[in-house]
Amino acid sequence: MEEKEFYIKIHVRKGKTILAISDPEIIGKSFTDRETDFYINEKFYKGQKEKINEIINQINQADIINIVGNSVINELHRRKVINKKLAKKISGVMHIQIVKV
Repeated sequence: MEEKEFYIKIHVRKGKTILAISDPEIIGKSFTDRETDFYINEKFYKGQKEKINEIINQINQADIINIVGNSVINELHRRKVINKKLAKKISGVMHIQIVKV
């Protein structure tokens, strides 16, 4: 079975590394609930496709991490990188933002 790949994109702003991670199938889609309209912007999230081990390496190096998508969040939770219970759900799609201080 082939290991699933997810989109990652690295941004650098004011000396901080921002890592955007997304399930591929939700790029370009919008999700809405009572409080939030969330657009999975291709310019922000769609970089290169990577396997989960490379994504974990990038998470360890980044200052700010934005993760969106149930598949990638479940996989990172399974590997004990994040706790999916901390995710915000927007129309059933999980989103986590991590800011390292």
